[in-house]
Amino acid sequence: FGFSKEDAYRAASLAVRDRLLESFNDTNAWYAEKDVKRGYYLSAEYLLGRAFQNALVNLDLEPAFKEAMMGLGFELEELYPFEADPGLGNGGLGRLAACFLDSMATLSLPCWGYGIRY
Repeated sequence: FGFSKEDAYRAASLAVRDRLLESFNDTNAWYAEKDVKRGYYLSAEYLLGRAFQNALVNLDLEPAFKEAMMGLGFELEELYPFEADPGLGNGGLGRLAACFLDSMATLSLPCWGYGIRY
C-alpha cells in the first residue's frame, strides 16, 4: 500500500472541497429564503491562483489539517505545489476579475461570476 504526497494532497483537497460545498449550499439556501437580488459578473478571463491554502485559511482549518497531515507523516506545506494553477486567462483582465470576485465575497454580496471557455 502506498500513500504518496500527491495522494495526500488529493485526499486533503477533497475534504476541504466538501466543507466549501457545505458552506456554499448553506449560503444559497439563505439567499433563497431571504429572496435576495443577485449580481452576475461575466469575464473572459479569471486569474484566481491556487485555492487550496486559501480555502484552508478562510475556513480556519489550516491548524487542524497541519496536525492531521503530520500524523500521517507529511508536512502540509509539501502538499501545496501539487495543486494545478487554474490559468484561466493571461492578462490584467483576469486578475481584475479575480479581485472583483474576491471583493464581492469579502463583502458577502450575493454575486456569481461567469466565464467563457475558449
